[in-house]
Amino acid sequence: MGMFALERIRVIKKYLTEHEQAEVQALSGLLSVSEVTVRRDLMKLEHEGFLTRTHGGAMINPPDEKTEPPPIPPVDGETGRRLAELAAIGVRLIRDGDCVMLVDGEVNARIAERLEEKADVTVLTNDVRIASLVARQPRNRVVLLGGDMDPGGSAAYGSMTIENARRFHVEQLFIEVDGITPNLQLTVAEQKKADLVTAVVEHAARSIIVCPADRVGHNAFYRFAGLKLADAVITNASLSDEYKSRLFAEDLAVFTAIDVFEGKV
Repeated sequence: MGMFALERIRVIKKYLTEHEQAEVQALSGLLSVSEVTVRRDLMKLEHEGFLTRTHGGAMINPPDEKTEPPPIPPVDGETGRRLAELAAIGVRLIRDGDCVMLVDGEVNARIAERLEEKADVTVLTNDVRIASLVARQPRNRVVLLGGDMDPGGSAAYGSMTIENARRFHVEQLFIEVDGITPNLQLTVAEQKKADLVTAVVEHAARSIIVCPADRVGHNAFYRFAGLKLADAVITNASLSDEYKSRLFAEDLAVFTAIDVFEGKV
């Protein structure tokens, strides 16, 4: 049986540290996975700056050529403030020792970045950037789900990702959506993200929707569930009173500021 992605990455790093270079075929045998999977892992490590891919393999970069993971792109102005506000709420909800899942997204990446404030948190994610951020936090642990990488190489989706995710139980699942419709339906930009969320929600003790206030009342490309899917919503304090009332009517906990709790217990 093949290893999970994080375990494979650790083995590859150890092998390259000891041997300086490796062939895809040899790593495939060592890890008991396909050569296609090995190439995807090498692509992630090249993105981190750990190695340089070669024809049929890879070689480790000298220490002075290794780079930090790509930073979260800064967002200026009101949009940046709103994203930071949501991330601060999310971090406040995570306790030391929790096991959480952060589905790919801009707010969730900012939550991951701030988890250095916590200890003994285990993060399950399909997002390479989130995994890279948490992996560099000595007091926390990350599990990067395997699967089919999206064209940009930033997140994994598909049947393998879903199968791997279902092996875990998390205290809190943070679902960042791209819109909540006027009829309070959850929407995302791509169906593959919706498929992942609907498959893993039953494996979470608590599911939390993350949605900036300016996306409430708007549609994204793919509608996949109603708010009954979730137990709580994180949004901005600027959300209209009308929508706040409608969220309360759905019997949801609503968090709109770090120290403000506006919904049910």
